[in-house]
Amino acid sequence: MTTILYIEDNEDNIFVFMRRLSKKGYDVIIAHDGEAGISMARSERPSLILMDLDLPVVDGWEATRLLKASPETSHIPVIAVSAYAMAEDRRRALDAGCDDFISKPVDMKALGGFQREVQHHEAHEIDRLSRIALENLTGSEVLALDRIASLAKKLKDLNSAGVALRAGTQAVRQNRNITV
Repeated sequence: MTTILYIEDNEDNIFVFMRRLSKKGYDVIIAHDGEAGISMARSERPSLILMDLDLPVVDGWEATRLLKASPETSHIPVIAVSAYAMAEDRRRALDAGCDDFISKPVDMKALGGFQREVQHHEAHEIDRLSRIALENLTGSEVLALDRIASLAKKLKDLNSAGVALRAGTQAVRQNRNITV
């Protein structure tokens, strides 16, 4: 299940987003301030962060800057969700590192576009974890993986040959009316 981290201090907004996003099949986790959000992003590795900008402890602009500056969280898409609706507010959020900006009150149809960011993030995360796994393999493990790949190819070839052999045998039996 795709996890979305919603960093928001307003309980009414939290209720609305959790309800609507959960109905769409997303796992929504909540942080009530920017500092907690940064911590949860590092520990939970969500596929997307929805970031209110006017937050206690660490505001959304600074939280986004810190998330985007960290190698462990910089690839997670951050969408600013804010009552600040002026063009300058949008520019400021994007300058802080947000990948997109949605004004409150939120038209839930506008959130449909974030699925692209989620898919991109998940593909990036799979690639990153694969690279880490490959970098940590020993020489003998690499040889074992190569051998497994080679055996898998041979097994596929043998299966194909078996299918062809059975088809040929069946054709011969039909032509000669041989019963076994």
